[in-house]
Amino acid sequence: MSSSRGDGDDARRVGLLAIASAFPSHVVTQREMTRLAGAHVDGHRRIIATFDRAGVEVRHIVRPVEWYLEEHDWPERSHVYESTALDLLADAATKCLDRAGVRADEVDAIVLVSSTGVSIPSLDARLAMRLPFRRNVERTPIFGLGCSGGVSGFARAADLARVKAGRTVLLVIVEVCSVNLSRRNLTAGDVVSFALFGDGACAALLRSDGRPATPGPASLARLGAAGEQLWPGTEDLARIVVRSDSLAPVLSPDLPPQLRERIAASVDEFLRDVGRTRADLAGYLIHPGAAKLLDAQREELGLAREALRDSYEVLRVRGNVSAASVGFVLEAALARGARGLHLMVAPGPGLHMSYLLVDLGG
Repeated sequence: MSSSRGDGDDARRVGLLAIASAFPSHVVTQREMTRLAGAHVDGHRRIIATFDRAGVEVRHIVRPVEWYLEEHDWPERSHVYESTALDLLADAATKCLDRAGVRADEVDAIVLVSSTGVSIPSLDARLAMRLPFRRNVERTPIFGLGCSGGVSGFARAADLARVKAGRTVLLVIVEVCSVNLSRRNLTAGDVVSFALFGDGACAALLRSDGRPATPGPASLARLGAAGEQLWPGTEDLARIVVRSDSLAPVLSPDLPPQLRERIAASVDEFLRDVGRTRADLAGYLIHPGAAKLLDAQREELGLAREALRDSYEVLRVRGNVSAASVGFVLEAALARGARGLHLMVAPGPGLHMSYLLVDLGG
Protein backbone atom coordinates (compact mmCIF):
# COMPACT_ATOMS: atom_id res chain seq x y z
CA MET A 1 0.00 0.00 0.00
CA SER A 2 1.68 3.22 -1.09
CA SER A 3 1.06 6.85 -1.91
CA SER A 4 3.19 9.59 -3.41
CA ARG A 5 2.94 13.30 -3.94
CA GLY A 6 4.76 14.62 -6.97
CA ASP A 7 6.39 17.95 -7.68
CA GLY A 8 5.27 18.55 -11.23
CA ASP A 9 6.02 21.57 -13.36
CA ASP A 10 3.06 23.51 -11.95
CA ALA A 11 3.96 22.87 -8.30
CA ARG A 12 5.59 25.60 -6.27
CA ARG A 13 9.19 24.87 -5.43
CA VAL A 14 10.00 24.76 -1.72
CA GLY A 15 13.41 25.71 -0.46
CA LEU A 16 15.17 24.90 2.80
CA LEU A 17 16.38 28.23 4.18
CA ALA A 18 18.07 26.98 7.33
CA ILE A 19 18.40 23.96 9.61
CA ALA A 20 19.60 23.69 13.19
CA SER A 21 19.78 21.15 15.99
CA ALA A 22 19.81 21.22 19.78
CA PHE A 23 20.82 18.67 22.41
CA PRO A 24 20.58 18.39 26.20
CA SER A 25 23.73 18.93 28.25
CA HIS A 26 23.99 15.47 29.80
CA VAL A 27 26.16 13.06 27.80
CA VAL A 28 26.43 9.31 28.31
CA THR A 29 28.86 6.89 26.73
CA GLN A 30 27.89 3.45 25.52
CA ARG A 31 30.13 1.97 28.21
CA GLU A 32 28.08 3.72 30.89
CA MET A 33 24.80 2.56 29.37
CA THR A 34 26.11 -0.99 29.12
CA ARG A 35 26.89 -0.94 32.83
CA LEU A 36 23.54 0.62 33.64
CA ALA A 37 21.53 -1.98 31.74
CA GLY A 38 23.77 -4.94 32.54
CA ALA A 39 23.37 -4.41 36.26
CA HIS A 40 19.63 -5.04 36.04
CA VAL A 41 19.13 -7.62 33.29
CA ASP A 42 19.83 -11.33 33.21
CA GLY A 43 22.07 -12.59 30.45
CA HIS A 44 24.85 -10.04 30.83
CA ARG A 45 26.90 -11.29 27.88
CA ARG A 46 23.96 -10.92 25.55
CA ILE A 47 23.42 -7.36 26.77
CA ILE A 48 27.03 -6.41 26.15
CA ALA A 49 26.86 -7.89 22.65
CA THR A 50 23.70 -5.87 21.89
CA PHE A 51 25.36 -2.63 22.98
CA ASP A 52 28.58 -3.34 21.09
CA ARG A 53 26.69 -3.96 17.84
CA ALA A 54 24.42 -0.92 18.06
CA GLY A 55 26.84 1.46 16.32
CA VAL A 56 26.50 4.03 19.11
CA GLU A 57 29.40 5.48 21.10
CA VAL A 58 27.86 8.48 22.85
CA ARG A 59 24.45 10.11 23.31
CA HIS A 60 22.81 13.17 24.83
CA ILE A 61 20.15 12.60 27.51
CA VAL A 62 17.96 15.02 29.46
CA ARG A 63 18.81 13.77 32.94
CA PRO A 64 21.98 12.52 34.67
CA VAL A 65 22.59 8.78 34.38
CA GLU A 66 21.62 8.27 38.02
CA TRP A 67 18.06 9.45 37.28
CA TYR A 68 17.49 6.38 35.10
CA LEU A 69 18.32 4.06 38.00
CA GLU A 70 15.39 5.43 39.98
CA GLU A 71 11.66 4.68 39.79
CA HIS A 72 9.55 7.40 38.11
CA ASP A 73 5.82 7.35 37.54
CA TRP A 74 3.99 8.53 34.43
CA PRO A 75 3.16 12.07 35.70
CA GLU A 76 6.81 12.71 36.57
CA ARG A 77 8.06 11.41 33.23
CA SER A 78 5.45 13.51 31.42
CA HIS A 79 6.60 16.62 33.25
CA VAL A 80 10.22 15.91 32.29
CA TYR A 81 9.17 15.35 28.67
CA GLU A 82 7.20 18.59 28.43
CA SER A 83 9.79 20.82 30.09
CA THR A 84 12.92 19.45 28.43
CA ALA A 85 11.30 19.05 25.00
CA LEU A 86 10.12 22.65 25.06
CA ASP A 87 13.60 23.89 25.97
CA LEU A 88 15.13 21.88 23.13
CA LEU A 89 12.52 23.11 20.66
CA ALA A 90 13.07 26.75 21.62
CA ASP A 91 16.83 26.34 21.28
CA ALA A 92 16.66 24.67 17.85
CA ALA A 93 13.98 27.04 16.52
CA THR A 94 15.85 30.15 17.65
CA LYS A 95 19.09 28.95 16.02
CA CYS A 96 17.26 28.09 12.80
CA LEU A 97 15.48 31.45 12.53
CA ASP A 98 18.69 33.33 13.31
CA ARG A 99 20.60 31.43 10.63
CA ALA A 100 17.93 32.28 8.06
CA GLY A 101 17.65 35.91 9.16
CA VAL A 102 13.90 35.43 9.56
CA ARG A 103 11.82 36.76 12.47
CA ALA A 104 9.42 34.51 14.34
CA ASP A 105 6.50 36.75 13.35
CA GLU A 106 7.29 36.07 9.66
CA VAL A 107 6.49 32.37 10.09
CA ASP A 108 3.09 31.42 8.65
CA ALA A 109 2.85 27.87 10.00
CA ILE A 110 4.53 25.51 12.45
CA VAL A 111 4.70 21.74 12.03
CA LEU A 112 5.63 19.79 15.15
CA VAL A 113 6.75 16.14 15.12
CA SER A 114 7.20 14.10 18.30
CA SER A 115 6.26 10.61 19.45
CA THR A 116 8.08 10.17 22.77
CA GLY A 117 5.62 11.96 25.03
CA VAL A 118 2.17 13.50 25.24
CA SER A 119 1.45 17.18 25.85
CA ILE A 120 -1.90 18.98 25.69
CA PRO A 121 -1.71 21.83 24.75
CA SER A 122 0.73 20.44 22.21
CA LEU A 123 4.35 21.56 22.30
CA ASP A 124 3.95 23.77 19.22
CA ALA A 125 1.38 25.85 21.15
CA ARG A 126 3.76 26.12 24.09
CA LEU A 127 6.58 27.10 21.72
CA ALA A 128 4.38 29.76 20.11
CA MET A 129 3.86 31.28 23.57
CA ARG A 130 7.59 31.29 24.35
CA LEU A 131 8.84 32.79 21.06
CA PRO A 132 7.26 35.85 19.38
CA PHE A 133 5.23 34.08 16.70
CA ARG A 134 2.05 35.69 15.41
CA ARG A 135 -1.15 34.89 17.26
CA ASN A 136 -2.66 33.53 14.03
CA VAL A 137 0.26 31.22 13.17
CA GLU A 138 -1.06 27.89 11.89
CA ARG A 139 -0.10 24.78 13.86
CA THR A 140 0.06 21.13 12.82
CA PRO A 141 1.20 18.66 15.50
CA ILE A 142 2.10 15.15 14.28
CA PHE A 143 2.25 12.22 16.71
CA GLY A 144 2.79 8.49 16.40
CA LEU A 145 4.99 8.15 13.30
CA GLY A 146 8.08 7.24 15.30
CA CYS A 147 11.35 7.27 13.36
CA SER A 148 9.60 7.94 10.04
CA GLY A 149 8.10 11.14 11.44
CA GLY A 150 11.08 13.26 10.44
CA VAL A 151 10.77 12.49 6.73
CA SER A 152 6.99 12.78 6.82
CA GLY A 153 7.33 16.02 8.78
CA PHE A 154 9.50 17.56 6.07
CA ALA A 155 6.97 16.41 3.47
CA ARG A 156 3.97 17.82 5.37
CA ALA A 157 5.76 21.12 6.00
CA ALA A 158 6.61 21.39 2.29
CA ASP A 159 2.96 20.73 1.40
CA LEU A 160 1.89 23.57 3.71
CA ALA A 161 4.45 25.88 2.13
CA ARG A 162 3.15 25.11 -1.38
CA VAL A 163 -0.36 26.31 -0.49
CA LYS A 164 0.59 29.90 -1.29
CA ALA A 165 3.56 31.61 -2.90
CA GLY A 166 6.05 32.85 -0.33
CA ARG A 167 4.63 30.88 2.60
CA THR A 168 7.17 30.31 5.37
CA VAL A 169 6.85 27.13 7.43
CA LEU A 170 8.88 26.13 10.47
CA LEU A 171 9.29 22.39 11.02
CA VAL A 172 10.30 21.43 14.56
CA ILE A 173 11.08 17.86 15.59
CA VAL A 174 11.83 16.86 19.17
CA GLU A 175 12.27 13.47 20.77
CA VAL A 176 13.04 12.82 24.42
CA CYS A 177 13.49 9.08 24.04
CA SER A 178 15.36 8.62 27.31
CA VAL A 179 12.38 9.74 29.41
CA ASN A 180 10.85 6.34 28.61
CA LEU A 181 13.84 4.27 29.74
CA SER A 182 12.54 2.39 32.75
CA ARG A 183 13.94 -0.29 35.04
CA ARG A 184 10.51 -1.89 35.00
CA ASN A 185 10.88 -2.33 31.25
CA LEU A 186 14.47 -3.53 31.29
CA THR A 187 13.95 -7.05 29.96
CA ALA A 188 15.90 -8.85 27.29
CA GLY A 189 13.12 -8.07 24.81
CA ASP A 190 13.40 -4.29 24.96
CA VAL A 191 16.92 -3.67 26.26
CA VAL A 192 17.61 -2.36 22.75
CA SER A 193 16.12 0.94 23.95
CA PHE A 194 19.00 1.40 26.37
CA ALA A 195 21.44 0.46 23.61
CA LEU A 196 20.16 2.93 21.02
CA PHE A 197 18.07 5.92 21.98
CA GLY A 198 19.11 9.50 22.74
CA ASP A 199 17.48 12.93 22.95
CA GLY A 200 17.51 16.05 20.80
CA ALA A 201 15.65 18.44 18.53
CA CYS A 202 15.86 19.69 14.96
CA ALA A 203 14.33 22.77 13.32
CA ALA A 204 14.09 23.53 9.60
CA LEU A 205 12.72 26.63 7.91
CA LEU A 206 10.99 26.16 4.55
CA ARG A 207 9.67 28.72 2.08
CA SER A 208 7.91 28.39 -1.25
CA ASP A 209 9.00 30.46 -4.24
CA GLY A 210 7.51 33.84 -4.95
CA ARG A 211 7.69 35.79 -1.69
CA PRO A 212 6.80 39.40 -2.62
CA ALA A 213 9.38 40.98 -0.33
CA THR A 214 13.03 41.92 -0.36
CA PRO A 215 15.34 39.04 -1.36
CA GLY A 216 15.85 36.60 1.48
CA PRO A 217 18.43 33.91 2.15
CA ALA A 218 19.39 31.51 -0.61
CA SER A 219 18.01 28.00 -0.35
CA LEU A 220 20.30 25.31 0.99
CA ALA A 221 18.19 22.62 -0.69
CA ARG A 222 14.96 22.07 -2.58
CA LEU A 223 12.30 19.66 -1.36
CA GLY A 224 10.69 17.57 -4.06
CA ALA A 225 8.34 14.61 -4.33
CA ALA A 226 7.34 12.66 -1.23
CA GLY A 227 5.74 9.29 -0.72
CA GLU A 228 4.72 6.78 1.94
CA GLN A 229 4.19 3.04 2.02
CA LEU A 230 2.59 0.69 4.52
CA TRP A 231 3.87 -2.88 4.48
CA PRO A 232 1.01 -5.27 5.38
CA GLY A 233 1.79 -7.90 7.99
CA THR A 234 4.59 -5.90 9.61
CA GLU A 235 2.62 -4.04 12.29
CA ASP A 236 4.55 -5.61 15.16
CA LEU A 237 8.08 -5.07 13.80
CA ALA A 238 8.37 -1.57 15.29
CA ARG A 239 5.89 -0.27 17.82
CA ILE A 240 5.41 1.68 21.01
CA VAL A 241 3.87 -0.15 23.95
CA VAL A 242 1.97 1.85 26.57
CA ARG A 243 3.12 0.74 30.01
CA SER A 244 2.26 1.90 33.50
CA ASP A 245 5.13 4.36 33.66
CA SER A 246 6.27 4.98 30.08
CA LEU A 247 5.85 4.70 26.32
CA ALA A 248 8.21 1.83 25.59
CA PRO A 249 9.61 1.40 22.05
CA VAL A 250 9.87 -2.23 20.97
CA LEU A 251 11.89 -3.26 17.91
CA SER A 252 11.49 -6.83 16.70
CA PRO A 253 14.60 -8.86 15.77
CA ASP A 254 12.72 -9.55 12.51
CA LEU A 255 12.96 -5.89 11.49
CA PRO A 256 16.44 -6.01 9.88
CA PRO A 257 15.69 -9.09 7.73
CA GLN A 258 12.33 -7.64 6.66
CA LEU A 259 14.01 -4.39 5.65
CA ARG A 260 16.66 -6.36 3.81
CA GLU A 261 14.01 -8.33 1.93
CA ARG A 262 11.83 -5.39 0.90
CA ILE A 263 13.80 -2.13 0.82
CA ALA A 264 15.15 -2.25 -2.74
CA ALA A 265 11.75 -2.96 -4.29
CA SER A 266 10.16 -0.36 -2.02
CA VAL A 267 12.60 2.37 -3.04
CA ASP A 268 12.20 1.47 -6.72
CA GLU A 269 8.42 1.60 -6.41
CA PHE A 270 8.50 5.08 -4.90
CA LEU A 271 10.97 6.37 -7.49
CA ARG A 272 8.95 4.87 -10.32
CA ASP A 273 5.81 6.58 -9.00
CA VAL A 274 7.51 9.98 -9.20
CA GLY A 275 9.26 9.39 -12.53
CA ARG A 276 12.74 8.68 -11.20
CA THR A 277 15.19 5.79 -10.89
CA ARG A 278 18.11 5.11 -8.57
CA ALA A 279 20.41 6.24 -11.36
CA ASP A 280 19.09 9.80 -10.88
CA LEU A 281 20.29 9.95 -7.27
CA ALA A 282 23.52 11.52 -6.09
CA GLY A 283 23.10 10.04 -2.62
CA TYR A 284 20.88 8.91 0.25
CA LEU A 285 19.85 10.43 3.59
CA ILE A 286 18.80 7.32 5.54
CA HIS A 287 17.49 7.40 9.08
CA PRO A 288 20.17 6.01 11.45
CA GLY A 289 17.98 3.66 13.47
CA ALA A 290 20.67 1.11 14.28
CA ALA A 291 23.80 -0.29 12.65
CA LYS A 292 21.96 -3.46 11.57
CA LEU A 293 19.21 -1.44 9.93
CA LEU A 294 21.68 0.79 8.09
CA ASP A 295 23.70 -2.22 6.98
CA ALA A 296 20.61 -3.98 5.67
CA GLN A 297 19.44 -1.02 3.61
CA ARG A 298 22.92 -0.12 2.37
CA GLU A 299 23.73 -3.63 1.21
CA GLU A 300 20.41 -4.25 -0.51
CA LEU A 301 20.66 -0.89 -2.32
CA GLY A 302 24.18 -1.78 -3.44
CA LEU A 303 25.86 1.11 -1.60
CA ALA A 304 29.34 1.39 -0.13
CA ARG A 305 29.54 2.26 3.56
CA GLU A 306 30.98 5.66 2.61
CA ALA A 307 27.74 6.47 0.79
CA LEU A 308 25.95 6.54 4.17
CA ARG A 309 28.78 8.12 6.18
CA ASP A 310 26.51 10.86 7.54
CA SER A 311 23.96 8.33 8.79
CA TYR A 312 26.59 6.15 10.47
CA GLU A 313 28.26 9.18 12.05
CA VAL A 314 25.00 10.59 13.42
CA LEU A 315 24.24 7.18 14.92
CA ARG A 316 27.71 7.03 16.47
CA VAL A 317 27.62 10.41 18.21
CA ARG A 318 23.86 10.95 18.78
CA GLY A 319 22.30 7.50 18.95
CA ASN A 320 18.82 7.00 17.54
CA VAL A 321 16.82 10.17 18.30
CA SER A 322 13.73 8.80 16.57
CA ALA A 323 12.15 11.31 14.13
CA ALA A 324 14.80 13.98 14.72
CA SER A 325 17.69 11.82 13.52
CA VAL A 326 17.06 12.25 9.80
CA GLY A 327 17.23 16.03 10.30
CA PHE A 328 20.69 15.60 11.83
CA VAL A 329 21.72 13.53 8.80
CA LEU A 330 20.52 16.27 6.44
CA GLU A 331 22.34 18.90 8.49
CA ALA A 332 25.57 16.85 8.39
CA ALA A 333 25.33 16.32 4.63
CA LEU A 334 24.87 20.05 4.03
CA ALA A 335 27.75 20.87 6.38
CA ARG A 336 30.20 18.75 4.38
CA GLY A 337 29.02 20.28 1.10
CA ALA A 338 27.03 17.39 -0.38
CA ARG A 339 25.25 18.28 -3.62
CA GLY A 340 22.70 16.80 -5.97
CA LEU A 341 19.48 14.84 -5.70
CA HIS A 342 19.24 12.74 -2.54
CA LEU A 343 16.59 10.33 -1.30
CA MET A 344 15.57 10.75 2.34
CA VAL A 345 14.41 7.43 3.82
CA ALA A 346 12.97 6.39 7.19
CA PRO A 347 11.03 3.38 8.48
CA GLY A 348 8.52 3.75 11.28
CA PRO A 349 5.82 1.84 13.17
CA GLY A 350 3.34 0.26 10.83
CA LEU A 351 5.68 -0.76 9.17
CA HIS A 352 5.59 2.66 7.57
CA MET A 353 8.20 3.79 5.04
CA SER A 354 8.53 7.49 4.33
CA TYR A 355 10.42 8.94 1.35
CA LEU A 356 11.35 12.45 0.21
CA LEU A 357 13.49 13.73 -2.64
CA VAL A 358 15.83 16.53 -1.58
CA ASP A 359 18.04 18.41 -4.02
CA LEU A 360 21.02 19.62 -2.00
CA GLY A 361 22.67 22.84 -3.04
CA GLY A 362 19.58 24.96 -3.64
